[in-house]
Amino acid sequence: MLTVYCDASVKKADEVISLWGYVAPAEKWESFDRSWKSVLGEFGVEYFHMKEFAHSNGPYKPWKGRENKRRDFLSKLIAVIGANVSYGVGASVPMGMYNEADTAYQISEHMHPYALCGAICIDFILKWQDVHHLKNEPLEFVFEAGDEGRGHLIHWTKELTDREPTFKRMKEATPLQAADFAVYEEYRGVKKGEIDDLDRIVDGFRESGVQLLDAVPQGGGVLKRGMDVEGKMQRLKYPREGFLIF
Repeated sequence: MLTVYCDASVKKADEVISLWGYVAPAEKWESFDRSWKSVLGEFGVEYFHMKEFAHSNGPYKPWKGRENKRRDFLSKLIAVIGANVSYGVGASVPMGMYNEADTAYQISEHMHPYALCGAICIDFILKWQDVHHLKNEPLEFVFEAGDEGRGHLIHWTKELTDREPTFKRMKEATPLQAADFAVYEEYRGVKKGEIDDLDRIVDGFRESGVQLLDAVPQGGGVLKRGMDVEGKMQRLKYPREGFLIF
């Protein structure tokens, strides 16, 4: 069994909606959970939430200004990801471009931007399975609970994988904490980078984001102007034929 844990940054008022997922076999996720909790215990915290960490809130409030400790903590978490995760995948949808496409094609009726991010990630993971001769491995998707657009995401996950996704809270599943770390960096990187130049998006990533990208192989995409959005949406109706090459 391969399990993909995904977290998203989903607010329609934002400039960008992003999603990141990590995939690994069950035994690796068990190893990940032990190692991740070991790092948390070493630093005296019960969970990891990147937004709280970045702004020195919650259990990280006493760490404000202690940059060596903060860097050491993130480096150890990244090492756990690198030692256990097989593949990482991200997708981002700039809302200005999505809204333009929606005006023309009414895609929001069947494809919330959260679900579009999910479909992009699923596509990359299915391709990764194929390349690595893992198509016969059962595939499970676990998403962080509470994001808008869940209904569309459930529909497209079932359409593309023949399986219904599950939803959990981040504190229930340590792999979701890793995905939260990654999607925070992805969201910031895409917002600050050159959205219309995929090769330059990484320029917007912080040091910890670049370290995450280097930790495991990854794929992903960003919706760009000039794409045949309607054609891609039509191909989504026939998912086994391939789609969403961003």
